Amino acid sequence: MLIYSPQYQNCPREINKIVELIDIYPTLIDLCGLKPQHTLSGQSLRYLAEGKANWKNRAFSQFPRPYKAINSHKYQTHMGYTVRTTNWRYILWYEKASDRITDRELYRMNGDKPEKENISGKPEYAHIENELQELIQEYKNSHHK
Repeated sequence: MLIYSPQYQNCPREINKIVELIDIYPTLIDLCGLKPQHTLSGQSLRYLAEGKANWKNRAFSQFPRPYKAINSHKYQTHMGYTVRTTNWRYILWYEKASDRITDRELYRMNGDKPEKENISGKPEYAHIENELQELIQEYKNSHHK
């Protein structure tokens, strides 16, 4: 993502952090010096650009399964929730009828060949899965009831 603001034209920076689309609106409001009318879900990227933020460095998303369910809720059988961190991408698939987790996917995102093998279920990654599952469940419970 590229952000330009006249106030930063003399100090261009490349920042390697994970951001979300939900952060764009709070950033624009902030850079324009406007006060939001209500609480915003995202965070302004201004503080990240200025090096003043302890950045969350994770992003969440959700999407239905099967693919044709994107345009119609009647086809949805599952909802996938994912969290992306610097080193990992973790996906939990919840069955719509029961809200039960039916599938899990864990992918390594660092190194030369990211996101090629689903390593979920391997004992050596159980602690990673537990941490990421907590993040997803917190997100799911607080944002998408």
